[in-house]
Amino acid sequence: MQKKWAIVSVCVLLLVVLCSVFFPRLYRELTRRSLLRAVENNDIVAVKRHLRRGGTAYLNLFGDSTNFDLILLACANGNLQIVKALSEEGVNLTYSTVDGKTPLLVASSSGNVDLVRFLLQAGNDPNAKDSNGWTPLARAMFSATRGSIDVARELIMAGAHVNVTNGRPPLALAVSLGKPELIKLLIERGADTNASDPVTGRAALLSLEQNRKATAEFISNYVGRSKNSN
Repeated sequence: MQKKWAIVSVCVLLLVVLCSVFFPRLYRELTRRSLLRAVENNDIVAVKRHLRRGGTAYLNLFGDSTNFDLILLACANGNLQIVKALSEEGVNLTYSTVDGKTPLLVASSSGNVDLVRFLLQAGNDPNAKDSNGWTPLARAMFSATRGSIDVARELIMAGAHVNVTNGRPPLALAVSLGKPELIKLLIERGADTNASDPVTGRAALLSLEQNRKATAEFISNYVGRSKNSN
């Protein structure tokens, strides 16, 4: 049985070698998809196995575009291990896509403060904006994890502006998403409570007050309907 598996392993290895020699484009594409899948699935073991096969030279087969896809995927998943493994092979951590996305912008909504700190130390700009005007601090508002407050605090400590001149202010986002801890942090760090939200056309705290009134009215009506139905 062991002999049979040894023969199969040798045949597979020979097939890989033949593909890399006679069908280089096919080999590169299959390898690219395999590595992207490993990153997407947070499979650090598979990623490291890929990297051991060729390191920087192996990654350079793909060019900057795919390498950056790898970093973006890892950052979106909040996977610091994979980001570190790729950066050790020379993948650029401060690269920006044509629409302005950076690793930090993507990682800021992951809730992983250690990853955000690592990217800041690697040279990512805490105030970089994508083509839609989103900043890392604004993206942090959308994290569904408890880590969003830690990420926001880390970004502010690194120099992230709590007030923006275009796009939705972080405070307005925190209000619209109903995140009291983030609202408190932003106000403490100097967020302009009178700044107009371009979406609602109202100041953030005015929107907060109106949201409270709407919520109270909804609860009152709901309770009243429940009593009447009984």
